[in-house]
Amino acid sequence: RGYMLDVARGRIPKVETIKSVIDFLSGLKYNELQLYFEGMCFDYSAYPEYTSDFDCLTPEDIRELDQYCADRFIDLVPNQNSFGHLAPWLGKEEFQHLGLCEEGKKGGTINPLLPESYEFVDGLYESLLPHFGSEYVNIGLDEAYGLGRYQIEEYCKKYGKGTVFMDWLNKLNTLTQEKY
Repeated sequence: RGYMLDVARGRIPKVETIKSVIDFLSGLKYNELQLYFEGMCFDYSAYPEYTSDFDCLTPEDIRELDQYCADRFIDLVPNQNSFGHLAPWLGKEEFQHLGLCEEGKKGGTINPLLPESYEFVDGLYESLLPHFGSEYVNIGLDEAYGLGRYQIEEYCKKYGKGTVFMDWLNKLNTLTQEKY
Protein backbone atom coordinates (compact mmCIF):
# COMPACT_ATOMS: atom_id res chain seq x y z
CA ARG A 1 0.00 0.00 0.00
CA GLY A 2 1.55 3.22 -1.11
CA TYR A 3 0.94 6.94 -1.08
CA MET A 4 2.53 9.73 -3.11
CA LEU A 5 2.99 13.11 -1.43
CA ASP A 6 3.60 16.07 -3.74
CA VAL A 7 6.16 18.28 -1.99
CA ALA A 8 6.78 20.44 -5.06
CA ARG A 9 3.69 22.55 -5.60
CA GLY A 10 2.55 25.34 -3.38
CA ARG A 11 4.30 25.66 -0.06
CA ILE A 12 7.04 23.12 0.51
CA PRO A 13 6.00 21.15 3.60
CA LYS A 14 8.16 21.22 6.69
CA VAL A 15 9.69 18.01 8.03
CA GLU A 16 7.26 17.97 10.96
CA THR A 17 4.30 18.18 8.58
CA ILE A 18 5.63 15.27 6.53
CA LYS A 19 6.18 13.30 9.74
CA SER A 20 2.52 13.79 10.65
CA VAL A 21 1.58 12.35 7.23
CA ILE A 22 3.94 9.42 7.88
CA ASP A 23 2.31 8.79 11.26
CA PHE A 24 -1.12 8.81 9.64
CA LEU A 25 0.01 6.40 6.91
CA SER A 26 1.64 4.15 9.48
CA GLY A 27 -1.65 3.93 11.34
CA LEU A 28 -3.30 2.81 8.11
CA LYS A 29 -0.57 0.17 7.62
CA TYR A 30 0.86 1.77 4.47
CA ASN A 31 4.29 0.44 3.59
CA GLU A 32 5.45 2.93 0.94
CA LEU A 33 5.56 6.72 0.74
CA GLN A 34 6.79 8.43 -2.40
CA LEU A 35 7.94 12.04 -2.17
CA TYR A 36 7.20 13.73 -5.49
CA PHE A 37 9.81 16.24 -6.72
CA GLU A 38 9.66 18.72 -9.56
CA GLY A 39 11.11 22.19 -9.77
CA MET A 40 13.21 23.61 -6.98
CA CYS A 41 11.69 21.96 -3.90
CA PHE A 42 14.93 20.21 -2.91
CA ASP A 43 18.41 21.58 -2.30
CA TYR A 44 20.00 19.98 -5.38
CA SER A 45 23.76 20.14 -4.84
CA ALA A 46 24.33 19.99 -8.61
CA TYR A 47 22.37 23.24 -9.02
CA PRO A 48 22.76 25.17 -5.74
CA GLU A 49 22.22 28.60 -7.28
CA TYR A 50 18.54 27.79 -7.86
CA THR A 51 17.61 27.00 -4.26
CA SER A 52 19.88 29.31 -2.29
CA ASP A 53 17.24 32.01 -1.76
CA PHE A 54 14.45 30.00 -0.11
CA ASP A 55 13.66 27.12 2.21
CA CYS A 56 13.44 23.77 0.51
CA LEU A 57 13.94 20.20 1.62
CA THR A 58 17.59 19.40 2.32
CA PRO A 59 19.62 16.18 2.22
CA GLU A 60 19.52 16.17 6.02
CA ASP A 61 15.72 16.44 5.94
CA ILE A 62 15.47 13.47 3.59
CA ARG A 63 17.78 11.33 5.72
CA GLU A 64 15.73 12.23 8.82
CA LEU A 65 12.46 11.39 7.05
CA ASP A 66 13.93 8.20 5.65
CA GLN A 67 14.81 6.99 9.15
CA TYR A 68 11.45 8.11 10.50
CA CYS A 69 9.74 6.04 7.81
CA ALA A 70 11.99 3.03 8.39
CA ASP A 71 11.13 3.09 12.09
CA ARG A 72 7.48 2.75 11.03
CA PHE A 73 8.11 0.04 8.40
CA ILE A 74 7.51 2.46 5.52
CA ASP A 75 9.80 2.60 2.49
CA LEU A 76 10.48 6.25 1.56
CA VAL A 77 10.83 6.34 -2.23
CA PRO A 78 12.02 9.34 -4.27
CA ASN A 79 9.78 10.33 -7.20
CA GLN A 80 11.80 12.65 -9.44
CA ASN A 81 10.28 13.92 -12.67
CA SER A 82 12.65 13.23 -15.52
CA PHE A 83 10.81 13.96 -18.79
CA GLY A 84 7.75 16.20 -18.43
CA HIS A 85 7.00 18.56 -15.53
CA LEU A 86 10.37 20.24 -15.98
CA ALA A 87 9.13 23.74 -16.87
CA PRO A 88 10.62 25.40 -13.77
CA TRP A 89 14.06 24.05 -14.71
CA LEU A 90 13.73 24.48 -18.47
CA GLY A 91 12.60 28.06 -17.94
CA LYS A 92 16.04 28.92 -16.58
CA GLU A 93 18.31 30.46 -19.20
CA GLU A 94 21.01 27.86 -18.55
CA PHE A 95 18.65 24.99 -19.42
CA GLN A 96 16.26 26.48 -22.01
CA HIS A 97 18.06 24.76 -24.87
CA LEU A 98 17.12 21.39 -23.33
CA GLY A 99 13.37 21.99 -23.66
CA LEU A 100 11.11 20.80 -26.45
CA CYS A 101 9.12 23.83 -27.55
CA GLU A 102 8.47 26.37 -30.28
CA GLU A 103 11.29 28.74 -31.12
CA GLY A 104 11.50 31.48 -28.49
CA LYS A 105 9.16 29.74 -26.05
CA LYS A 106 9.85 27.80 -22.85
CA GLY A 107 9.05 24.10 -22.70
CA GLY A 108 8.19 21.68 -19.95
CA THR A 109 9.45 18.50 -21.65
CA ILE A 110 13.15 17.77 -21.85
CA ASN A 111 14.70 16.80 -25.18
CA PRO A 112 15.69 13.14 -24.71
CA LEU A 113 18.00 13.19 -27.72
CA LEU A 114 20.49 15.67 -26.24
CA PRO A 115 23.42 14.35 -24.19
CA GLU A 116 23.11 17.49 -22.04
CA SER A 117 19.58 16.43 -21.07
CA TYR A 118 20.92 13.16 -19.71
CA GLU A 119 23.65 15.03 -17.82
CA PHE A 120 21.08 17.45 -16.37
CA VAL A 121 18.80 14.65 -15.13
CA ASP A 122 21.81 12.79 -13.74
CA GLY A 123 22.61 15.95 -11.76
CA LEU A 124 19.11 15.84 -10.25
CA TYR A 125 19.53 12.16 -9.40
CA GLU A 126 23.05 12.59 -8.03
CA SER A 127 21.81 15.35 -5.73
CA LEU A 128 18.67 13.55 -4.53
CA LEU A 129 18.85 9.76 -4.70
CA PRO A 130 21.78 9.01 -2.36
CA HIS A 131 19.83 10.43 0.60
CA PHE A 132 17.12 7.78 0.34
CA GLY A 133 17.61 4.27 1.72
CA SER A 134 15.08 2.75 -0.68
CA GLU A 135 16.17 0.42 -3.43
CA TYR A 136 13.45 2.01 -5.60
CA VAL A 137 13.01 5.29 -7.43
CA ASN A 138 10.13 6.59 -9.52
CA ILE A 139 11.75 8.37 -12.47
CA GLY A 140 8.52 10.18 -13.40
CA LEU A 141 8.09 10.17 -17.16
CA ASP A 142 4.51 11.43 -17.41
CA GLU A 143 3.10 14.39 -19.31
CA ALA A 144 5.94 14.65 -21.82
CA TYR A 145 3.75 16.80 -24.07
CA GLY A 146 6.62 17.83 -26.32
CA LEU A 147 7.36 14.24 -27.34
CA GLY A 148 7.03 13.91 -31.12
CA ARG A 149 6.95 17.65 -31.67
CA TYR A 150 9.22 20.63 -32.14
CA GLN A 151 12.96 19.85 -32.35
CA ILE A 152 12.48 16.07 -32.44
CA GLU A 153 9.43 15.85 -34.70
CA GLU A 154 11.28 14.47 -37.73
CA TYR A 155 13.26 12.03 -35.63
CA CYS A 156 10.04 10.74 -34.04
CA LYS A 157 8.38 10.39 -37.44
CA LYS A 158 11.30 8.27 -38.58
CA TYR A 159 11.73 6.09 -35.46
CA GLY A 160 8.42 6.49 -33.63
CA LYS A 161 7.46 8.32 -30.45
CA GLY A 162 7.25 5.02 -28.60
CA THR A 163 10.84 4.20 -29.49
CA VAL A 164 12.07 7.62 -28.36
CA PHE A 165 10.13 7.28 -25.10
CA MET A 166 11.40 3.76 -24.42
CA ASP A 167 14.99 4.71 -25.27
CA TRP A 168 14.83 7.54 -22.70
CA LEU A 169 13.21 5.28 -20.10
CA ASN A 170 15.81 2.55 -20.65
CA LYS A 171 18.66 5.05 -20.49
CA LEU A 172 17.44 6.46 -17.17
CA ASN A 173 16.64 2.99 -15.85
CA THR A 174 20.19 1.85 -16.62
CA LEU A 175 21.57 5.00 -14.98
CA THR A 176 19.62 4.49 -11.76
CA GLN A 177 20.43 0.78 -11.58
CA GLU A 178 24.13 1.09 -12.30
CA LYS A 179 24.98 4.34 -10.54
CA TYR A 180 22.49 4.66 -7.70
